[in-house]
Amino acid sequence: MTEKLGWQLTPLRFLHIFLMLLTMWGLFGTCISNHELRQLNAQRAQILANLGDFGQNDPTKFKLMKLPSKYDHELRWRYYQPPGVLTQERAYHGHQGPGYQSTMMTPEEGEYLYRIKLVKVGEQVILFYTGANRSSYWPIKDPFVARLLYDHWDELEFEHAEEGRIQEVDADATFDLVRIVAPLALLRQLGDDKRLEDHQLLWIRRGADAAFKKQDALNANRMAP
Repeated sequence: MTEKLGWQLTPLRFLHIFLMLLTMWGLFGTCISNHELRQLNAQRAQILANLGDFGQNDPTKFKLMKLPSKYDHELRWRYYQPPGVLTQERAYHGHQGPGYQSTMMTPEEGEYLYRIKLVKVGEQVILFYTGANRSSYWPIKDPFVARLLYDHWDELEFEHAEEGRIQEVDADATFDLVRIVAPLALLRQLGDDKRLEDHQLLWIRRGADAAFKKQDALNANRMAP
């Protein structure tokens, strides 16, 4: 009598098959996880390239970092606003004569993007400015200043935080966001013989309102007879 041998699914064989499937699923899951991890790392690298690595924020300090510009005639910053600080911003426009425009605000704590963008619409040059809780635009009415800003942007002098480097300022102090100056040599080259020194085109300052008032008081005392 011949015994018919067949394949039987014994508990031991079932365990071996289960472990083999589990191993295969684990390898598949690892491949998927590695793929997702590569995607996340690529996304993080892109975010860091666009916005920089800001690290941890200190609630007792303003924080600022100059970002690479994505377009011509553009400046960008990443900015952290500490909580509960009555903040003042002053914009000094060289094309509007002496004095400044002042804005008071208490933005919510958090990170913001600041951006200055120069746009030419027909013959009109317009400076757009966006930041924490505000968006403004300033038409450049002086044709010579408009020409300086738009046609000679790369020849101007820019004073701002070093690109990619974090700048921290105490929350009870002030700081310069940007200062744009036309050097005297450029003015002479373009036929301006009236000015005797570099011409300031734009100067934007931010900081604690109390610090601005303290500076104003000190300046007033210096000018007093």
